Amino acid sequence: MCLGSSKIKIIALLVCIVTLQANEYDQWLASKQNEYFSYKKNFDQEFEKVLETEWKEFKSFYDPSPYKEDKPKKLPSVLKDLEFPKDKLSLSPRVKKVTLYPKPKKYVKAEAGLLKTFVKPKDVQAIKFSFYNQDIKLYYDHKLFDLSTISSKSISEFWKYNLQTDWKSVVKQIKNYSDVFKFNGWAKYQFIHAIAKQVYSDNNRANLFTWFYLTKLGYDTKVAYGKNNVYLLATVSNSLYQVSFYKINNKKYYILDPSGKAKSKGQVYTYKGEYANSIDTLSFVIDEGFFLNSNLKESSLSFKYSGKNYKVNASYSGDLIDFYKSYPQVDFKVYFESSKSYSFAQSLLNSLQKHISEMSELEAANFLLRFCQKAFKYKTDQEQFGYEKPLFPEETFFYAYSDCEDRTILFRYLVEKLLNLEVVGVKYNGHLAAAVVFNTKVDGDYFKYRNKTFVISDPTYINANVGMTMRQYKNSKFDILR
Repeated sequence: MCLGSSKIKIIALLVCIVTLQANEYDQWLASKQNEYFSYKKNFDQEFEKVLETEWKEFKSFYDPSPYKEDKPKKLPSVLKDLEFPKDKLSLSPRVKKVTLYPKPKKYVKAEAGLLKTFVKPKDVQAIKFSFYNQDIKLYYDHKLFDLSTISSKSISEFWKYNLQTDWKSVVKQIKNYSDVFKFNGWAKYQFIHAIAKQVYSDNNRANLFTWFYLTKLGYDTKVAYGKNNVYLLATVSNSLYQVSFYKINNKKYYILDPSGKAKSKGQVYTYKGEYANSIDTLSFVIDEGFFLNSNLKESSLSFKYSGKNYKVNASYSGDLIDFYKSYPQVDFKVYFESSKSYSFAQSLLNSLQKHISEMSELEAANFLLRFCQKAFKYKTDQEQFGYEKPLFPEETFFYAYSDCEDRTILFRYLVEKLLNLEVVGVKYNGHLAAAVVFNTKVDGDYFKYRNKTFVISDPTYINANVGMTMRQYKNSKFDILR
């Protein structure tokens, strides 16, 4: 009896110690959270001082095109569809069957999953709209800010005003949608601007709204004003063309516009200071799992190779094509690195793999060259669009015409995915081609780079095999695009 009582006392003592430790931990955690929120509050207070005092005038800059010369308006052609010597083909290894994308899982719309667990804030209304055919529902405090005049003072007041709203719940909802849909930086900007247009009808306040939330999400953004307009500026991960930018603190801040086009805006007023810890740059590269893989459209193309007719089929998302229309002209790295939609990759790669499954590596490369050379009609971007617009592979199937960089982007993708070979872009002053590292020696034009032999492969030089360079670029200098 006495022993049992001692055990009870020991257990009670241990429970007491654990409770005290838990209470101490809770107190410590609460103090740290208070310190953190106080720290974050200091960010806003410091930034308010910046907005009230540090505005200066800045001059705009503008990069019109990555090319120094005009692209060829008419393509040269080898006189006939050249057969590659059989003895050379026999030395090339056989094509290895590669594992293609699995079938995409049935797509579940984001709203059902992420809003079930979301606690609706008090005294707010739901905003409902469609974002590239995806149904969006978001809760926002509908108190509106009156922007009767545009000045540094009114912009500072807008920032302070938004701090009084339930902005944290909006940030949480934006993050939820971004995670579900796999938004890249440009999609996130478009999404927030679409929300802003539901709240404010005018573009000035929509830009201020977007600036506030991109900044709170950690992006390096600014706003500027001039000629009664408010402009949203941001640092980006890639070089943009045909878009105005401003040099501030040794960084380029590009003007963001939903159309993707923001040509010279002249001089504007903005601030040199920055919001603490908002240092992320907007990315244009599309990662695997991107949200637009619905509204599918079919495309069928035919071409001739080695005396035989071939047909290639692919499906692509019409919504994704609409999203691409908003893209500014960005450097080629984005087009090389971005993932393709599941439906497009699965359909196109399966269709082509059936044709090349019995070929040698070299013959398959020539087959893919001939596909890019002859299955598409040629026009320069200036002729088709009136401005430079490199196309993602899905767009090359959608639009009536394509030019050299579009075919090179597509060819590079196909060779990497189907042949598992390394490919780089070869950029001349007015032309873009490709070069491939083969597993055996291949005759023709080549160059050495990083201890590897890259063989010129031009998907725009009609009927040309690997190793053949367009005559006008035979001895021209070029840049290598990885």
